[in-house]
This record gives sequence, C-alpha cells and structure tokens, in this order.
Amino acid sequence: MLLTDFLPAFLVMALVALRGPRAWLAVTAIAAFFQAATPLLLGVGGRAAGLAPAYALLPIGLWHGLGLLFRMGRAPERTRQFAMTGRFGLLVLFTVVGVFGALAYPRLFQGMVSVLPPREGLDSGVVVPLRPTGTNYIQSFYLVCNFTIAALVYLFHQQGVITIESFRRFLWIGGAVSVTFGCYQLLAHLTGLPWPASFVNSNIGVAQLPEQTMLGVRRMSATFLEPSMLSLHFLVMV
Repeated sequence: MLLTDFLPAFLVMALVALRGPRAWLAVTAIAAFFQAATPLLLGVGGRAAGLAPAYALLPIGLWHGLGLLFRMGRAPERTRQFAMTGRFGLLVLFTVVGVFGALAYPRLFQGMVSVLPPREGLDSGVVVPLRPTGTNYIQSFYLVCNFTIAALVYLFHQQGVITIESFRRFLWIGGAVSVTFGCYQLLAHLTGLPWPASFVNSNIGVAQLPEQTMLGVRRMSATFLEPSMLSLHFLVMV
C-alpha cells in the first residue's frame, strides 16, 4: 500500500463529511471533480489500483444514510416521506441491467464477438475476442457506487436534509476548484511553474493524459484524467 500526496486533503474531506449528510454531500460534490487523484494505492493483480476520492467517501455517506433510515423507522408512519419516482426506478433498472451485463455477457458470448481491449479502448485501434476479465468486476463496482451515491442524494432530498439548490451550489464550487487547477495548469505550461502531479494525478493505476496538445496548444485536463473527460463533465454540468 502506498499513501499519496492527496491523502492529507482526503482526510480533511473525511473529517468534514463526518459532520452530517449535508456536509458529506458538499464534500463529495467537490471530491467528484478530483477524478485523477486517490488517497492511497494498492497492489492488485500485479498493478497499482486507486479509488477516486468521491468513492472513498461513500462509506461515510452510507453511515449517514443508515442512520437516517433508522430514525425514519422509529418515527410515526404519518411523518415518513419516501416514495420512488419513475426516474429513480429507471436508474435502478439501468444499474441492474448494467451490472448483469458486465458480469454475464462476457461469459455468455466469450469468443463469439470481437471488442475493444477493456483497458485501452478506442486508443488501441484493434479489437480482441471477448472474454471475462477483472475489468468486468470493476465496471460493476463503479456502477453500484454511482447508484449508491445517487440513492443517498435522493434519500436526503426527500427527507428535507438537502435541497436541489444546495446540491447545485456544491457542484459549482467543485467545478470552480477544478477550473482553478486547470488555469494554473496552462499557466505552469507557459511559465515553467511546477504542476503538482503527485497530488492532482496521484492515481497512477489508471491512464493519465495531462499533457495532451492539439495543434500545438496545450489542452486543459485540470483535476481529470484527460481533457476529454473534463469537457464531458463540464458539458453535462452546464
């Protein structure tokens, strides 16, 4: 196990998140932008593996969520406010289908179709026969993590712990922090100032492309794995 330079910042986030559901959500919304970082690295299958900060904070969110459910169970039935909407039901269905597909399809169709390499994707330029790999379990794990975070946000919102407006504000704060890192990244490239890669890009277990250029111009990756991921997330947020 290797502790990274991001660990002190993560410990501060965790301490703040322990204060309550609202604090956890605020910290998680900010941590979600640090997708290229991890508080620690583990040796798994002969390679380094790190967990993104937002996922690492998930146990604290579960603790708050279970506490809220326990209090709901002890409250009078007329005061309980929880109902599954159609959109949340679709999210449940999507997660179930995604997890089932990631685990079952490589076994059902092994060797019958060709796919992009699971660890390389479009950049590889080649296809290989489909077969089960550890990546299938990782994909399922991330699907479950994303669903759990969404379910906790849904629960806290329905119980009046948070509002959609406050959640959006937390996301904008996280986005502002990420853009600040991105602006410094471009400034560092032009001036030679040091880029804190051991902090921002501490998850060396995944491919990191912070030095991409296009037509000779440095592309901004900020706190993300590579520039296209930054563009995608900010487009969705806007």
